[in-house]
Amino acid sequence: MGHDRSSSRAAFAVLQRLYGLLRLQLNFFRPVRKLVSKRRVGSRVVKRYDLPQTPSQRVLAARLLSPHQRHALAQQFHTLDPIALARDIQQTLDLLWKLADTRPRLQEAARG
Repeated sequence: MGHDRSSSRAAFAVLQRLYGLLRLQLNFFRPVRKLVSKRRVGSRVVKRYDLPQTPSQRVLAARLLSPHQRHALAQQFHTLDPIALARDIQQTLDLLWKLADTRPRLQEAARG
């Protein structure tokens, strides 16, 4: 939330919604490069990364899930629209900023 403060139940509910939306975006649409190796060559450190994949792609590639779980994850991915998800995140953030407390905190009010 940065330097803003939210203390209402409405802000808490909006923040929980935001976390759910961000979870979907990060797990299905934000690829991450994982560090494979790191070695020192003289004074330099040479790092090698694997190909970027989303967390959902990594868990599917690891073959740790049951067929039912794999199907549920694939079905959830196919129901998502990344553009609509980004729009929902932005609208939720806008609402959260509106719910932020604008009154000065006690310490700031005491300073002047």
